[in-house]
Amino acid sequence: MLFKIGKWQTFVTACLVILVINFILSMSAHISHIIGMMFLFWHYIFIGFSIVVLLAAVFWRTARLAALGLFFTTAVCFSWPLLTDFAANQGVPKEGLAPPLKVVTFNWLGRNTQLNSVYDWLSVEQPDILAIEEFSGRAPGVEDRLYKLYPSHTVKANDVIILSKFPIVSQHVENINGRTVSVAALQTPYGEVVVYGIHAPTLRSVSDLAQRNGYLLQESLRIHDKAPGRIMLGDFNATRWDPHFRELVDKNKLHEQPRLFPLATRVAVRHGNAAIGSPIDHILVKGGRIANCRTGPALGSDHLPLICDVSFPQIPPHTG
Repeated sequence: MLFKIGKWQTFVTACLVILVINFILSMSAHISHIIGMMFLFWHYIFIGFSIVVLLAAVFWRTARLAALGLFFTTAVCFSWPLLTDFAANQGVPKEGLAPPLKVVTFNWLGRNTQLNSVYDWLSVEQPDILAIEEFSGRAPGVEDRLYKLYPSHTVKANDVIILSKFPIVSQHVENINGRTVSVAALQTPYGEVVVYGIHAPTLRSVSDLAQRNGYLLQESLRIHDKAPGRIMLGDFNATRWDPHFRELVDKNKLHEQPRLFPLATRVAVRHGNAAIGSPIDHILVKGGRIANCRTGPALGSDHLPLICDVSFPQIPPHTG
């Protein structure tokens, strides 16, 4: 009788395992979407997980070593972007750097009703290079206020525009499955800088995850030019821990300012809370140093402006 019960239990267990595996496979897209959404708040998940694991190490003596090992492994994975960004940033010598350029990216929200506040802020902040996402040329004040501040600007690529205090010597638009990347070469007093304006799909549904990942991994986002300075900025809808974002960064040898906890830019400001959010807007550089990143004020959008100082090696003037 015991043998029969054991066989029956084994059969039931095997069936349950098969059902669970089939369920996971059938729900793989949904599970991937959930994991993708989790990466948007990975810093909060890491803090909560660390508290639980450390409490287990304190109060559960038999599992202390395992808990500490798990915490250490998780902490290394969490801080890996900090370490790689620090190494890349420190790898650019300070000697011979040109004066820093003030660079801003801002998803100003297509339904923004406070654009006059945006223009007032820009007139005070005076960024050298600016990328705007969810941009519309028909928005109030664009012609008579924004373009007067920045007469050098690209043509709108889908909903992304790059504006600059420096002349734009060339520009083009890369199309990626209905989305676009705006690329502009700027002639600064210190050499040419190529800027890539990004706006990846938002993760509102399961299908959006595949579209966003496909956007980030497209060959169009590979930097092939030989310009001394390169900047990629915008709303990536991905945090620095997301594997697809890491692949984009690693392949292009880009980096951002080293920070253990990056600045939250996608926040609930329209609901009165700008303290909690997700760091999905990025300013990335190649061949330069990036420092002093900070967020701007709430300006009618669910994103905060991201401002960074970027320095590239100065190119000696051509003496002919």
